[in-house]
Amino acid sequence: MIDYAAVNDDIDLVRKYLMEAKTNWNRNHEIRIKDHEVEIYVQNANEPHHSTGVYSILNNEWEIVPTPAEFKVSEDAIRQKADGLVATIEMIELLFDEGKYEEVYGDTDRLRGKLSDYRQAGLETGGEYSVENLVFKYLRNEGYLETLSNLKKEAYDEMMSVMESRR
Repeated sequence: MIDYAAVNDDIDLVRKYLMEAKTNWNRNHEIRIKDHEVEIYVQNANEPHHSTGVYSILNNEWEIVPTPAEFKVSEDAIRQKADGLVATIEMIELLFDEGKYEEVYGDTDRLRGKLSDYRQAGLETGGEYSVENLVFKYLRNEGYLETLSNLKKEAYDEMMSVMESRR
């Protein structure tokens, strides 16, 4: 956790930069501690924290020691919400295949923002085991978030490319 304002006055810029860095790092690394997946991220110290475990690299100690928790969740609710989001991602893939790159770019950007807000709302109301957070983790673990990111990047590349025409 760091104070974003101490990095730069443009807090939104800092948030976006760190989110992109986190995404790239987590995409390229699969760190596990005793069969538990480790996800790296940097959070603004001025925002509420929802994780069940926080380890300080700087101080080499647990700030919040994780403890096993019992929880109940509706697998049907997770499946239903995830299926709807997967269908949306598949529709965006079809738009890409049809060459509708501007739509794909906008749709991926909006959906990614919606998913981020969706997860955050779940963390705030239901914590780490909320349906919203578990749906987000399902989409990430099954590669759908990576697909969404790739579609956005590829749509942008297609929009910015100029093909040579022959007369």
